[in-house]
Amino acid sequence: MENISHTLAGFALARAGLGGGRRLRTAALVVGSNLPDIDLLWSLRGGPAIYLGEHRGFTHSILGGALLALGLGTLLWAAECRLERPFRNGLSSRSAHLLASLNLSFLAVFLHLGFDFLNDYGLRPFLPFSDRWYYGDIVFIVDPWFWLLLGGGLHLSMPFQRRRVLLEILAWIGWGVLSMPVMLAQVVPAEARAIWVVGLLTLALLRALRAGAFKELGGFGAGHAAWPAGEFMAPSAALLALVLYCLSLFSLHSLAKARASNQLARQQPVARRLAALPLPADPFHWKLIFEQGSTFFTGEVSAWPGGSDAAELERWESNLDLPEARAALGTPTGRAARGFCRYLFADIRHGPSGPVVAFRDARYASRGHDDWATFVVSLDTRINSMNSCQFLPSMEFSSLKL
Repeated sequence: MENISHTLAGFALARAGLGGGRRLRTAALVVGSNLPDIDLLWSLRGGPAIYLGEHRGFTHSILGGALLALGLGTLLWAAECRLERPFRNGLSSRSAHLLASLNLSFLAVFLHLGFDFLNDYGLRPFLPFSDRWYYGDIVFIVDPWFWLLLGGGLHLSMPFQRRRVLLEILAWIGWGVLSMPVMLAQVVPAEARAIWVVGLLTLALLRALRAGAFKELGGFGAGHAAWPAGEFMAPSAALLALVLYCLSLFSLHSLAKARASNQLARQQPVARRLAALPLPADPFHWKLIFEQGSTFFTGEVSAWPGGSDAAELERWESNLDLPEARAALGTPTGRAARGFCRYLFADIRHGPSGPVVAFRDARYASRGHDDWATFVVSLDTRINSMNSCQFLPSMEFSSLKL
C-alpha cells in the first residue's frame, strides 16, 4: 500500500485509544506504520536493479520487521524516560512502559507488512532465508476506499475548532483531489465513483453535525460536547469497517477466481498459474491472468455468475527462449526482472546499435506503451568468426521505467 493508507492507519489506531493520549505512543503507531519503507532511503539511490532487490526486501520480512519494531520501541521508550519521566514506581513501572512501547511498535510495523501483503505487488516475508514472493491479491495498491474509511473515521474523531474551519475545508478538498487520479481512471465504473462521492459527502455532513453547524436550524446537530464518545468510536468503527471490507474482498476474490477456473477448466492446453488481481476501486471485477504453454493471457472476470466479463483476452508471448532474451537475462537488470516479475515476458525491439530487450510483467502490461515496471536492456550485435550472432550488453546503462 502507499504511505497515505499506512499513515492513516497509524493515526486511527492512536485515536482509537491505543495512543493513550501520549505523543510518543502515537509516534510509535504512526512511525511504525511507515517504518518498513525506510528501505527507500537507499534503494532509490542505487539504480533499478538495487531498487527492485531492496524495496520490500529485508525490512518487509518477518525478521526485519521484528528488528525494526524492537529498535523503534526501545528508542521511544528511552525518549519517554527522558522527556516525560512517568516512572515513579521504580523498575516495574519502567518494564511495563517498555513492554507497552514494544507492543505498539510491533503492532504498527506488522500492520504495515499486512497491508503490503494484501496487494498484488507482494512480499518476501522469509528473507534472508528465502527470496520467494507471496501475494495477497485482494487490494489494489492505491485503494481510495481505505482512504475513505480510515480518513473519515479519523476526521470525525478530531476536536472541532472554529479558527481552523478554513484549514479543515482545504483538507477535505485536498482529500478529494488526491483521490481523483484513481477514481477517474478509465477502468473505474461510474457507480464506484458515485458511491465514493456520496460517502465523502456523508462524512462531511457527519462532521458538520458533530461540530454543531446546524444548531441554528431548529437545533439540528448536537455539537461536539454531545458526542464525547466519538473521539474513540469513530476511528474504532473505521478500523472495524476496514476489516469487514477486506474480508468482503477476500470472498469476492475467491468467487472471481473460482468462476474463472470453471470457465477455463476444459481448455487445452491447461491454464496454469491462474490469478485474479484487484482493479482500482472496483471490488466486483478482477483482472484475470493465466499461463498456457509459453503464452500469458490477461482479461477481466466478474465475481458474480451473471456479471459481464471481458469479451477478448490479451495475449503476451513469453519470448524468453529467444537468444536476445537469454543474453539480456544475464545482465543485472535482467536478473532484477527475473526476481521481480511474476509473469515475465520479453519484447524484442530494434535499436540503433543492436537489439533492445524490454522485460515486462503481464500483471501490469498494456498495449501501445511501456508500463511502470518495464526493464530495458540494450544489446550490441557482434559477429564472430563462425558468422553466428552473439549478443552482448551494450555500454549503456540498462534502465527501468518506473
